Amino acid sequence: MLYRADQVGEFGSEGAILYHMARVIQAELSRGGVALPAPIWGEYRTEPRHRFRAFLEELDATLVDRRIALMVDEFDLLIEAVEKGQLERSFFSFLRGQMQYSKRLSFIIAGALLVTQMLKDGTSILFNNAKPKWIEYLPAGEAQRLIREPVSGFLEYHDLAVEKIVETTSGHPFFIQYICDYLFHQAKSNCRNYVDLVDVNLALQETIRNTTAQLVFDYKLLPASHRMTLAALANVSDEWTFAAPAEVQKILSRQGRGTLNASTILPELKDLGFVRERRIGQEREYRFGLELLRLWLEANPELSHLGDNHGSANESLRPTGANRRS
Repeated sequence: MLYRADQVGEFGSEGAILYHMARVIQAELSRGGVALPAPIWGEYRTEPRHRFRAFLEELDATLVDRRIALMVDEFDLLIEAVEKGQLERSFFSFLRGQMQYSKRLSFIIAGALLVTQMLKDGTSILFNNAKPKWIEYLPAGEAQRLIREPVSGFLEYHDLAVEKIVETTSGHPFFIQYICDYLFHQAKSNCRNYVDLVDVNLALQETIRNTTAQLVFDYKLLPASHRMTLAALANVSDEWTFAAPAEVQKILSRQGRGTLNASTILPELKDLGFVRERRIGQEREYRFGLELLRLWLEANPELSHLGDNHGSANESLRPTGANRRS
């Protein structure tokens, strides 16, 4: 069963969130032939926690020896709502209690940066209460199949075009599908049955322009020091080129940000999935985990400013490509 946090507009209301969770469970069970009383919105508006706890007790009694799983997608949005004061901090403690004591309901928490941080926080609801599973992007072979197979016999991709899509998306299925959908409609409108590298480069510009919210959601949640380190890395790396921490540090120092330690920050960014790491002997080098984010930084240098305690919000590191190694 799937509950999507981004589909609930009333983040200021615990009642709305718990009501929608209960409604998803009840509706899915009903479709499977299991009768459970439908949640009543008025009850959740006045006593949301009491009503949801009672609902789970009814669920336990109804399922008897069966168990169900509820996936809570976009969990980062709920974390953000708590951090902004739109939800009480005790809301997560309440959820933890339901996760621990419900006999027939298991939770699958899906998210990105904030969920990763919560797993490491000893005071959070997920610490020692959840088994983490990192969902990787598609490997190259599967990414190539996703590009070619849906249009096989109708649209032919040049090998270099496929390679470019795979490298810039790092196998991220959402961005692959977005790019390919754009390319399909462009080919159709131009009465063409093939896609080349020029077409892909144009599609990348459109993708960066139209998917900014998806590209930078997690980036915006990073500390200013980490955002600036990524901006510096964009100067000395691309989809093929890795950069050593010393090269990134040189860019930071040149911009008066020498107090930021690239050797410390880059491994942290790797753990968060923002950069890739490779080792050559004892040395480590880095490039972007998602090349599209680096391209976005190039296109929007004014949005990569430090802010916080490291400088003026108007100062930025502009990735120009001039400092990249050949």
